Amino acid sequence: MCSLIAMINSHDVWQPLLQGMTRMEYRGYDSAGIALLHQGDIVCHRSVGSVEQLTQTIEPAKGHIGIGHTRWATHGKVSEQNAHPHISGSFAIVHNGIIENAASLKQWLEKEQDAPLDLHSETDSEIIVNLLDHFRSDGGSIEDSLRETLSLLQGSYAIAMVARDNDHTVWGARKSMPLVVGVGDGMVAMASDAIAFPDSINRLMYLKDDQWLRLGIEDMQLHEHTKPVPLPQSSERVPSHHLGKGAFDHYMQKEIFEQENVLRAVLQELPTNSPSIDWQSLRRLMLVGCGTAYHAGLAASYFFEEMAGLVTQCEVASEYRYKSHQGGGDVLGILISQSGETADTIAAQQKMKEEQIDSWAIVNVAQSTLAREASHLLQTHAGAEMSVASTKAFTSQLVCLLWLVLQAAAAREMSSDVNTTTQDLFQLPALIGDVLTHGSDEQHVAQLIHQSPYVLYVGRGVHSVIAAEGALKLKEISYIHAEAYAAGELKHGPLALIEKGVPVIVIAPNDSLFAKTLSNAEEIHARGGDLIFITDREGVRQAQHLTRANVILPTVSPFIAPVVYAIAIQRIAYETALARGTDIDRPRNLAKSVTVE
Repeated sequence: MCSLIAMINSHDVWQPLLQGMTRMEYRGYDSAGIALLHQGDIVCHRSVGSVEQLTQTIEPAKGHIGIGHTRWATHGKVSEQNAHPHISGSFAIVHNGIIENAASLKQWLEKEQDAPLDLHSETDSEIIVNLLDHFRSDGGSIEDSLRETLSLLQGSYAIAMVARDNDHTVWGARKSMPLVVGVGDGMVAMASDAIAFPDSINRLMYLKDDQWLRLGIEDMQLHEHTKPVPLPQSSERVPSHHLGKGAFDHYMQKEIFEQENVLRAVLQELPTNSPSIDWQSLRRLMLVGCGTAYHAGLAASYFFEEMAGLVTQCEVASEYRYKSHQGGGDVLGILISQSGETADTIAAQQKMKEEQIDSWAIVNVAQSTLAREASHLLQTHAGAEMSVASTKAFTSQLVCLLWLVLQAAAAREMSSDVNTTTQDLFQLPALIGDVLTHGSDEQHVAQLIHQSPYVLYVGRGVHSVIAAEGALKLKEISYIHAEAYAAGELKHGPLALIEKGVPVIVIAPNDSLFAKTLSNAEEIHARGGDLIFITDREGVRQAQHLTRANVILPTVSPFIAPVVYAIAIQRIAYETALARGTDIDRPRNLAKSVTVE
């Protein structure tokens, strides 16, 4: 969602602030702004649009201390007026999250001051800086004003703040929003994501909920509510390599092509870091995620049930917390997230704790909230994923889950071919490398569908999930209305959508369900639909009388087919968006990390 950064440097900070904000634009943005503190004056620059647009309005600016923010609108329309930072009196703040009691706090402040508040925006965030100014005006210190303000806030927040009368300190606070502190030679900073920090930052510290920090180059003081607490143990920062696009036109394209090496690294790491789970005693497995992460869990659920004989339930995290679940020691929860900061998934984790369900996390970011709060962690090691549309995170999540399937199948002695299937899994990187060397089929499909008002995806079994992921990817970045259905459900309603020229993408490896899928394709063909098959050479041979186009993939085992076929649906989405000229890496209205409900 939104992102913030604060920095103190021995030199002017406006450039590293803007560079950090640009690196965090994957989290979503519709406006941006910075505030610099120089000789007791706060100079603020804000604009609608990207950080690049903001940069064009700023000339080299003085100030070795500053805060910055990219906004993704929640309260209030997209406007320069609603962009952060917000200023009142001697304070400037940037805020991520939602202040749920902003309206009642406004009424309370107006009653206390016996005058209407002079607000300049429609945001809930502005109430924070007005509270700070109110308590400061009553004679409180900066720290007292911050403590009083935080005690009144309900909701979620990461806050960074500067004060006119202190040009060597920034303050930060966190509740249910990520906030990481970075320390380097002659520089300290805090941000929503460590990816924002320049290379000179080499140590990281992660704040916990209800903690606030006074941060200076020579002085750091951490508090939890009203009590001082020791600083968290710092960790060495892993250098942010490969953050640029390199020879690629878009981050999404680059991240698609990184999947061969990412999965090779994941598969090398998994045997040495496999979780110790008592699979034999489990009664039920709960898989929870949002969006693409949910699809990874849903795909894996087919194999947990088929190969390990394990009752498996996969749920969307935003719905999980509002249902009752029977917990206990024989139920295991696995939470799946790229960022580890997804608000709904974190809420599901808290619900699991209440229901006494042990929770594991499959997460890309090892220091994220979800990773730290889970009982155990399985890291995907996908590296930084900058494009909003997830590609390598999805396949690495799915590979981690398939590895767990093999562990469960071996422990429960429910499958006779675990060794063979394990060999298949370790062949994946080479297979994906082969798939990535060919892309003309996907480009041809993109030319066929890029002007269509809507596209349908269908599949059977686990490939109905890959169809759903394909439809999600297409709508995310091309803005074409796309839906996915289990092919066997066509006669129960979706066939009404089929007419002459409607593109229907069929995910159909030549497996045990191929004949059934082919029969469903005949129904579509009879009604004039344009069939596009994603299949292998034998599938093409059997379906050639029906199809307008084919994406031909290698013949692979059913166990790893979902990963291989995911590459094709990612590339179709990318090539279609490219043909339509949309913003592929930063699609409208979307953010990479959804940190508010």
